[in-house]
Amino acid sequence: MVTGEVVGCGGLGAVELASLDSAVGLAGRVLRPLSARLLPPTRAESEQTVDGAPFLDLKQGDRLLDRMAAAAQALGVDHRANGRECLLSDDGFVNRFREVDASDVLTENLIQLLRFEHAYRVAPGAQVVVAVTPEEQGRLQPLFLPTDIRLYVSVAGSPLALVRANWCERTLEERLGIVASAAERMLAVARLSREQAWAVRFRCEWEGETRQMRLPIGESKTAALISA
Repeated sequence: MVTGEVVGCGGLGAVELASLDSAVGLAGRVLRPLSARLLPPTRAESEQTVDGAPFLDLKQGDRLLDRMAAAAQALGVDHRANGRECLLSDDGFVNRFREVDASDVLTENLIQLLRFEHAYRVAPGAQVVVAVTPEEQGRLQPLFLPTDIRLYVSVAGSPLALVRANWCERTLEERLGIVASAAERMLAVARLSREQAWAVRFRCEWEGETRQMRLPIGESKTAALISA
């Protein structure tokens, strides 16, 4: 793991940072390039799988902002235009990250999905991400994988949802249950009226066939299916 943490920021000195790594089972695995010279060497540094020459010794105080600006300039980075912070400083992201199953493979695609405000776990090993605004939908579109399910309703300004699960390990009834739960969450996020029935359209990305599910539904998910 690589992080932009700096020694002394947030009240965490070198000793506290090392203790934190050990507490979460990441001792020797967290690389902090901005302060690496003030910290014990990581496993990657000890095994020389990374070049430690560019690493810095930044710490809170000590003209930190000036030194960071100088480092950014040397790297050709406009630090003034970059307002991003470590995602782990975002409480919403952290809460969504905690819902990820231990068996899930942590990929860049998954991290990008967790950055969406409306990302939810709807069943063990199953999640839905809902995009409401055009900007969100533009960000979500390239994140669909071939086995993901796409959800939407045939109305202007429809929300868009991505549903991901270990489909091959599910029965047909379980699959439909996941899709139904995801569809209900999508309608709730988009604040679509629950006083009327909705025909939610869905399809697997690698298939050409689009099916429909009627919401709200009763106890049986299968009975909610209607023809395409």
